[in-house]
Amino acid sequence: MLELILKKTGVQKLNKKEKRTINGGLACRPDGSCPTGSYCETTGDFAGLCRRY
Repeated sequence: MLELILKKTGVQKLNKKEKRTINGGLACRPDGSCPTGSYCETTGDFAGLCRRY
C-alpha cells in the first residue's frame, strides 16, 4: 500500500484519513449509483465515493 506522499515541502507520511480515502476510493457512477451493498456518499470527506452499508 502507498505509505508516503510527495508534496512541495518534501515527502510526508499519509495519515489514517488519507489512507482510508485511497483504500475505499471506488468512485460513484455518473448516475449516482454504486455496486450492491454500498451507497454513494454525497457529503463530507468521502463525497463522491461508494461506501459500504
